[in-house]
Amino acid sequence: MTAALLGTATAPANAAGGGCRPHSNTAFSFDACQGDDGVLVYGDTYIKRFTGSHCRVTIRVTNGSSQSYPCRIGHLGPQTARMSRGVDYYTSSTISSSAGSLYGISPRSWKP
Repeated sequence: MTAALLGTATAPANAAGGGCRPHSNTAFSFDACQGDDGVLVYGDTYIKRFTGSHCRVTIRVTNGSSQSYPCRIGHLGPQTARMSRGVDYYTSSTISSSAGSLYGISPRSWKP
């Protein structure tokens, strides 16, 4: 049984970091997150709470694209960027509505 599992294991990605970081204030609560596969970094946001009208979330990845979404509870994204060696990657999320705004960033990912 062990030999079969070892034979099907995949090599780890040649990158490090990532994860989620929580951000909140009186109007909003979200996690700015990212992960990678050693080739691309994937940035996304998990909205837990928002207030106000005309609410939008903008997700941007270092050296990558950005996208704006209408607010809703749950997962938004991902936005992607191709990874280069020696570059620190972050996903920034900005949520804005008539109640105000909140900016947050994910933990760092990098390709050694």
